[in-house]
Amino acid sequence: STRLGAGPRLCRARRARDATMECVLSTLQKHDISGNGTIGVDELLKILSALDQSGYWTQEKVETIMKLSGADASGRVELTSFIRALYDDSNDYAAVRQDLKAIMDSPTWDDGSYAPLLIRLAWHSSGTYCQADGTGGSNGATMRFDLEANDPENGGLAQARKHLEPLKAKYPWLSYADLWILAAYVALEHTNGPVMPFTGGRKDGSAEQAIAPGRLPGAEAGIADGFELDGEGRLKGWEQLAQHIRGVFGR
Repeated sequence: STRLGAGPRLCRARRARDATMECVLSTLQKHDISGNGTIGVDELLKILSALDQSGYWTQEKVETIMKLSGADASGRVELTSFIRALYDDSNDYAAVRQDLKAIMDSPTWDDGSYAPLLIRLAWHSSGTYCQADGTGGSNGATMRFDLEANDPENGGLAQARKHLEPLKAKYPWLSYADLWILAAYVALEHTNGPVMPFTGGRKDGSAEQAIAPGRLPGAEAGIADGFELDGEGRLKGWEQLAQHIRGVFGR
């Protein structure tokens, strides 16, 4: 039944994508000051910044997309080529996996591997999920926003997000939510873990969907001050920590 239902859903998704492409193309054509169906970095950045005031579109990101779209020596690209690159839905996860493998190790980072940090990024983006109201979780990638990013339990993860930015720019069809999870898949494989099939489709959320601190497990929650040990060599207060962890994973 899954196979039978996939065809119609895919057709509907493609029709929606094509309609969106036509709408964006029409908007860009209205702002085509060149009159020859091409656009440059400065023009495109101005338009995108006006349409999306979140600050997502930077000079670097626009330049990357322009290159992928086949910009000429003068830095201009045909509008139709740009739209195709922007809405490319080929979903070539194999290519993304290869690029992730290529950036997994770095002699200048910590112990030489970003793998543990990327696994932690995926876990912390997923660990906010609440089944009671369906909020939080990896779908949304809301750690991009200050409210969630500044959760003390997310300390250090800004570097993980920054490390993945070049790939997000290279594959504009890929959501942050999918990229973060796929990066963890590849990180697990890279550290001799299993090779797992990946299913994309997660969408990026808005700042209003960001989760306030308090949902992620506190590594030291309930532990007594001073990190003193009991008679069995356990940290005093371990019972409270265990209960805290149960509460988080039971949510």
